[in-house]
Amino acid sequence: MKHLYTVSLDREKVEALKLWLEPKAISFSGYLNSLISEQLAAVEKFKIPADVSEMKLTEFAQMFQKMAVNLAREVKKDIKKG
Repeated sequence: MKHLYTVSLDREKVEALKLWLEPKAISFSGYLNSLISEQLAAVEKFKIPADVSEMKLTEFAQMFQKMAVNLAREVKKDIKKG
């Protein structure tokens, strides 16, 4: 269910982003919602705690390594598509 939120953002940056989104037929609200969804998916996938300072250095390094590997896979997929 969608809910109305009030946020404060830099007007110039938002307007520049909207110009980029417009030809792609993506609304600013839809773009923000997708960013939040992707962030939440990453938090869940990599089991990122609310306070990363509670993580041991080895746990943090392992999490970062998983992120890097997944990012490399996504880049390879995009390259094959393009």
